[in-house]
Amino acid sequence: MTTYLVDGYNLLFFLSYDSPSLERGREKTISLLIQANQVFKGEICLIFDSNFAEKKNQYFLSSQIKVEFAPNNLSADEYIIEKLQGANKTSNFKVVSSDKSLTMQVKELGVKTISVYSFLQKLRKSSEKNREEDSKPTKESSKELSRLAKIFKSL
Repeated sequence: MTTYLVDGYNLLFFLSYDSPSLERGREKTISLLIQANQVFKGEICLIFDSNFAEKKNQYFLSSQIKVEFAPNNLSADEYIIEKLQGANKTSNFKVVSSDKSLTMQVKELGVKTISVYSFLQKLRKSSEKNREEDSKPTKESSKELSRLAKIFKSL
């Protein structure tokens, strides 16, 4: 399974919320990913620059979504690079960012990148595909139809 390391503020600013605070913007971004992840295949690690108010460095939102704050001495970009350098198998990762400097560094490590726009499109397509599958009528087997017919005849 692919793990998407998402440059948190890069995504947040791309979405350009009309929010009075970064905290509220983070909450909206996290909420978007939680909704999208219900149909998305892959793990998402949303990484933000450090926030001194945060008590934890990371927390899990679901089995497939994790939020991390870079340590105080590192930017989110540096933290992403550090995570990749320490990974056993970088082919399991994709970095989501439109930051040219970060994507160039990541590519030098042999890691694939995806722009924020393309990532959001991928999430949207996964969501649309799931809605289409949910709206398709199910075809009952002839055995099941016979069983239902007997039930309705007895009523």
